[in-house]
Amino acid sequence: MKQLAAAIREYGATGKIEAALNEAVTLFDWQDKEEAIIRDVAYRLDEDGKRKLSGAWRGGSFFIMLDGETHRPPLTMSRHDSYVMLSSLAVLLGDEFEFLLLRRSIEEERHMLLVLTKAQARLLRARLDADFTPLLTRMKLGFDYFFSIDIPYLRHEDNNPLFKEQCDEITHQIEAARKQAGLDPGLSTTPTIPTDQPWWKFWRSLWP
Repeated sequence: MKQLAAAIREYGATGKIEAALNEAVTLFDWQDKEEAIIRDVAYRLDEDGKRKLSGAWRGGSFFIMLDGETHRPPLTMSRHDSYVMLSSLAVLLGDEFEFLLLRRSIEEERHMLLVLTKAQARLLRARLDADFTPLLTRMKLGFDYFFSIDIPYLRHEDNNPLFKEQCDEITHQIEAARKQAGLDPGLSTTPTIPTDQPWWKFWRSLWP
């Protein structure tokens, strides 16, 4: 934990990802598939050895299997489903685990997630002391940090009654920003963009 705390401080100060941090975090973006998110979180649980997590598509729906029980997260089939999945997993695992985001990564294209047991999280808080809050934040359930929108998640399907309207507006804003930047307005990214910012930062700059 001492090495991890030092690596988190280094990343917060310089953006450098040292080995101790690289080994501990789960990196993901808004395009990650449900299976990939399940696999990466399950890998963290394997280190603890207490919980058995997997996931699969069945008849057009995605199901989470945890310790022999099956759950269906309320996927929206949109760019917000990475955090729908993570919030749903946090609900299921919240009795034993904490989901923490590195604050600096929230401003990047890929976010960094720590899935720690409650005991590990307490040790990390003690190591970081006053630096904990500036460097880490407990993941807010039902919130998409990529697009700053409240989202549905397991057992809270009605978390945001205006989700569909807000989701459509975000899609419209992104398409307009990509068109202004000379990019295909679709979902896929394009490596060249006539700006000194990644496209996902460019559209954010146009957000009202």
